[in-house]
Amino acid sequence: MLQMFGGDYAELMQSLTPMKMLTCSSQPIEGVMTSGLAMFGANQSHMQVGTQTFTPYGALKAELMANGMLQTSLEQFTLLGGALMFNTQLAWSGMQLAGGVVQGIMGIPLGMVMGSANTGGQTSAEMIMAVPLNEAGNSGLMLGVHSWQLLGQRCGLKGALEWKYEEMDGEQSLSQTNVALACTRPSVQADGSPLAEPELTTSLSVAHKTAAKHSLLAALDWAPQKEGVMTLGGTRQLTDATRLRGKWNTTGVLALALEVAGDKSSLSFTTEWDTTRGEPNFGVTINLSP
Repeated sequence: MLQMFGGDYAELMQSLTPMKMLTCSSQPIEGVMTSGLAMFGANQSHMQVGTQTFTPYGALKAELMANGMLQTSLEQFTLLGGALMFNTQLAWSGMQLAGGVVQGIMGIPLGMVMGSANTGGQTSAEMIMAVPLNEAGNSGLMLGVHSWQLLGQRCGLKGALEWKYEEMDGEQSLSQTNVALACTRPSVQADGSPLAEPELTTSLSVAHKTAAKHSLLAALDWAPQKEGVMTLGGTRQLTDATRLRGKWNTTGVLALALEVAGDKSSLSFTTEWDTTRGEPNFGVTINLSP
């Protein structure tokens, strides 16, 4: 859930990552959704198809992967009048259970707390709180803390703080500014082995939107034993159906994306060029909703 902090910046970075991907979705009958996804890479590809139906107990999903793995889930199962919500997910290989995860979310005054656990022994706990700063409700602070463990051993801690201000004209948003600060302090490496000394990674991002059409973003990232990286980016609406997005950072990476949206489909062309190394990478993403 901490992904919501600095969400505009994270969404821009995701949209500027070159991918060769096709997605499609449809609603054959009321209350039932079907979807498909195909991703193509230089070394490997991934495909999956899925279906989702809504029941009185929550959203029931099933997804079949190209490698034969079946993933089933029940989401938004509520108890205590909606105060407590559960999401469960199980992965099957043949007739054997390959893994699973359960997540619980409970509302508290000014926010929520969340806990999750999986069959590999990984657990996590998280708390998010939102505090309004004025009576109009167009300015506020969000605070989040996330901790994760493996078999009872603490693996790391992440904290995030975000300030938001939105200029309104009645019910219409004229502009919005977000400033987010996030700090991550893992105590283990990616393979689970302990670090000799915990490392602190810090990220500061600023996003400003105008008239829900254009945006400017800037970010600074500091990693242990590395130079800080500054990223500048933004979005400009060219027409009602097209927009241009881009970024540049101090490591020499330049990325551009042209997005074209229709009533039930969208198309995105992306290129990323590391000016210090050589040839650019290209990607295209097609979304279809017949």
